[in-house]
Amino acid sequence: MSGTQRSRQWYEGESRDAFIHRAWMRRGLPDHAFDGRPQIVICNTWSELTPCNSHFREIADHVKRGVWESGGVPLELPVPSLGETLLRPTLVAAAALRPGAAPPGS
Repeated sequence: MSGTQRSRQWYEGESRDAFIHRAWMRRGLPDHAFDGRPQIVICNTWSELTPCNSHFREIADHVKRGVWESGGVPLELPVPSLGETLLRPTLVAAAALRPGAAPPGS
């Protein structure tokens, strides 16, 4: 990879900001996770409320292993699926799903 990665800028050095960034993200990650490796976010809509997405948990685990093997640091981010049984989409979310529709109040 060319250039300096943002993760290196955030975590490298002895500055107060670098210390705070490392401390916040430390939660169970090994020390080498902060040596400038790229941090890759994996968005996952797995939920016990969406049986159609039940296989995403296993897929996300495979993706995480691949990110580690490639030298990155995987971070899983749960995101809601609009198909979840107990979720009622807001008007803004519903508008975003309609092509060409403007959100309410615009």
